[in-house]
Amino acid sequence: MLTELVKPVAGVEVVQQGRSVENIAIAVPLTDQGLLADITAVQAALEKVGTLQRIRRKWLGNQYTDQTLAVH
Repeated sequence: MLTELVKPVAGVEVVQQGRSVENIAIAVPLTDQGLLADITAVQAALEKVGTLQRIRRKWLGNQYTDQTLAVH
């Protein structure tokens, strides 16, 4: 991703490349189950129409990156 971001910046280059694993999450208050439901529904909709696969392919190099480790 960094390589793509610095392409338009003159004189800047990425000197080390490699894949790293980043664990990311969206924090939702335990008291806001409606927000969690909304986020889950939107993620499912984006998955269904192929948007998440395209994002994964572009930024992670693999459209099948495991997204099943979410904790609800």
